Amino acid sequence: MFRKFSFVLLVLLLVLSACAKKTDPDPDENPTESGIYSKITFNLSLTNPDTKDDAYLVYLMVPGTKTEVPGEAQQNGFYGPIETDANLSASIDFDFNWDLDWYINEALSAGQKRLQVYVTTKEDVYLRNPLNAETYLDLVENTDEATKMDYAYGSKVETKTISITDAYPSGVLSLTFPDATFVIKLKVPEGTTKSYEVSIHKPDNTGTGISAVRTGRIARDFQYYDTPFFKDDNLKNWSGFIVIRDFDTNATVNYEGSPRYIEFDENGKCKDGDIVVINIP
Repeated sequence: MFRKFSFVLLVLLLVLSACAKKTDPDPDENPTESGIYSKITFNLSLTNPDTKDDAYLVYLMVPGTKTEVPGEAQQNGFYGPIETDANLSASIDFDFNWDLDWYINEALSAGQKRLQVYVTTKEDVYLRNPLNAETYLDLVENTDEATKMDYAYGSKVETKTISITDAYPSGVLSLTFPDATFVIKLKVPEGTTKSYEVSIHKPDNTGTGISAVRTGRIARDFQYYDTPFFKDDNLKNWSGFIVIRDFDTNATVNYEGSPRYIEFDENGKCKDGDIVVINIP
């Protein structure tokens, strides 16, 4: 009788022990909360909505690596650009993003657990004039065993609103040449990379009415097709026709309204304004 009772008691204890044992949940069925986001969306908010463009560019950089020399081009060292959509939003996914991982690792190596965010116009591909105040994307390490191989670091927040002001710095006519006093800006067809020679030719009374006496410079893609004129150019009481030539072929470009005549007053100010825009078809 005692043996039978002992056997029943042993079986009961084994059953209770099995019921009390907890089974680890399947991570795919019940994912562990990691406290980070594998995707972040930047939402832009304009302080001057009357200047709103169709889209803007978003860049990420290791803090402290952007050039601060006015007019200098930032030609590398950034992740992006990411173009915003019609709602002025841009999303970045951390999942299997090896390019982004490189910049994250560079930031971590520099003792930074964040990346700096810059927003520019579509024209400003060399980050000469960020439109936002100092902004950072804070990073957090992914400790979730189920996903950390997909992304080692993610964002602390799912969305971030960035306030931007779409304007040049005060008193600046050209991002490339911030000390220019007059600028001829070329609007070229999208995708154009050729260079142009832009000059103001004095008029004369013979032939085409345009003399060989001129002042000007070369307008290039990486300079945003700005042709600058400076105080030392001494444009006081200057007047003439804007002549544009293809730099490679020397052929005259028949731009809209060609040849345009402009005049400068006794102070060297152009009567048509500090910036003259020329459209090239």
